[in-house]
Amino acid sequence: MMEKSHLLKYFFFSLIITCKLLQPQNTIGQISTKQFGNDTHDSIFLDYKKIKIDNNYTYNIEQSTIDWGEQLLKELNISGLNNYEKAVCINKYIHNNIEFCGFRANNIKEIIENKKGNCFCHARLGIFLLRLAGIPAKFAYEIHIRRCSIFGKIKGKNKNTGLYGCAHNDHIWVFFYDTGNRIPFDSSLGIIGMKEFITKRWNNKFIMGPPFVIYEDTGNGLEKMKNITIKLWNTKPKDSFNIIDFNTWYEFLNSFSEMEIEDFDKPLDKSLLRRINKISKLWYN
Repeated sequence: MMEKSHLLKYFFFSLIITCKLLQPQNTIGQISTKQFGNDTHDSIFLDYKKIKIDNNYTYNIEQSTIDWGEQLLKELNISGLNNYEKAVCINKYIHNNIEFCGFRANNIKEIIENKKGNCFCHARLGIFLLRLAGIPAKFAYEIHIRRCSIFGKIKGKNKNTGLYGCAHNDHIWVFFYDTGNRIPFDSSLGIIGMKEFITKRWNNKFIMGPPFVIYEDTGNGLEKMKNITIKLWNTKPKDSFNIIDFNTWYEFLNSFSEMEIEDFDKPLDKSLLRRINKISKLWYN
């Protein structure tokens, strides 16, 4: 009886080991779930075949686009790199080869063919290539300070071109994950990493003003996003606030820290508009 029992245990142990060995390894394009810090991210952020834009629309990637992406990743020779290094290569490729302009493409295939696109185009292409490389990626959305000309204010009345009465004062980019950290990826501006994000978005008045509201995708695309503004700006040292002082900037940020993305679909309270105008004058003084 003892020998038969040992044989049965050995048989089942061997069966388990065999099944594990037969499981496919995580290679480019395969979907898996992973734990990142305190957040558990669903496979939706690794699914390169589908990019959820909002609760009403999910963009399905064409097979020809997937084939193009796989060939590109091979040419970039990133197989031996870690996630951050892979992301740097992908960001550099998009920034150097896809012109950042006002062109709005319906799909990634159009972006590739025309070699240009707006920030939404850059974000979609970035998410696709990052996920295809096995890196979790999702949308980031910001609202930033912007100098408003008379023309800009007139144009900004159209909801599709701007918020709070100014044209093009919102921006879409990407967060990817590496070793449990949320990392900015903005190929339209050639920015990758928290240090570059904080430095370039704060010190360069000629790109666009710094974001005072930042949201991240929670699995619903550009809807029902999470406000993480304070968390991101907390990475900037207090003594490095050289244009607007730390206390003034954080008092301003706190005015919007509880606002949902849907709150910007309607006119802002006049007190908030006054605060935006005041901080904009300080910034562009």
